[in-house]
Amino acid sequence: MDETLLILGGIALNVAIGAAIGQSKGKMTYCILVSILLGPLGWILAAVTPTAHPKCPACRGDVVVGARKCKNCGSDLP
Repeated sequence: MDETLLILGGIALNVAIGAAIGQSKGKMTYCILVSILLGPLGWILAAVTPTAHPKCPACRGDVVVGARKCKNCGSDLP
């Protein structure tokens, strides 16, 4: 019983950390799966994964999908 709780707690921790990383990257499912499968190594892998958000051609900042102007620098987007 104690081993089962320890395993479930570890999985829950990996899901929570993977979800936190994935939310900022726009790749929640990928980050959660990598975190569950690889543990702390998966956290690092998820953290260095590029974001799924489009980039502004002028400032290279993240922009919202469908935006007409960059929220960072104000330039027009294609």
